[in-house]
Amino acid sequence: MLIGSKISEIATPAELIKRLSAYAKIDAIMMPEKEWLRRYYYDKSWLQNGHFYKIDDSGGDHYYILFSSAGCIIKGFDHECELSPYNYCEQEPWPNCVKPHDFYKDAPFELMSLLDDPALKKDLVTFCTWRTANDTKWHFAPSDIPEKWNDGIETFLEYTGNIEWYYEDFKWYYSSEIDKQILQNIFEGSPITSSLVTALNSKNSPEIILETLKKIF
Repeated sequence: MLIGSKISEIATPAELIKRLSAYAKIDAIMMPEKEWLRRYYYDKSWLQNGHFYKIDDSGGDHYYILFSSAGCIIKGFDHECELSPYNYCEQEPWPNCVKPHDFYKDAPFELMSLLDDPALKKDLVTFCTWRTANDTKWHFAPSDIPEKWNDGIETFLEYTGNIEWYYEDFKWYYSSEIDKQILQNIFEGSPITSSLVTALNSKNSPEIILETLKKIF
């Protein structure tokens, strides 16, 4: 896979917000007391007048997706791909094509500044892509990295698939079914009600779950 070749397949910023919001809400409903097991996170207090999402597989890979009035920037880290520093050591140093690569080259300052918080681990990166508010496509820093290497974008695309993808993914991750109409309602941003919560998770108090959602969103 050519590095960066999959970037064009990333959803539009508006569609990403829609998908990530829905999937983060479902994770919070399904696991209100087990935050460490959630894959999708949202933090309403991270950015003023913006959106902060995180995808974490609990296995070493993470993706930060930040939106502001200036646009969107995505920083991804796939710990097993060829661009991961974990693949190299003193005995097996980084290839020359990787070591000097600046993943953030040409990224606009107003978007790069969204990654300045140390918690976002800016140095742990295997791909970065951005799109300003006026852009019609995603951008990334071109490189001389070998064509067959991976950078983590393909995995990011899997985690941000459309509603049909998520319907199947839910069944796999939770070993359970999700009503397609409920999924559609959450996806479209309909209010989360006690009955909807109970339909998804009858093991926890709907009041506790609704309070959890209120704190997050």
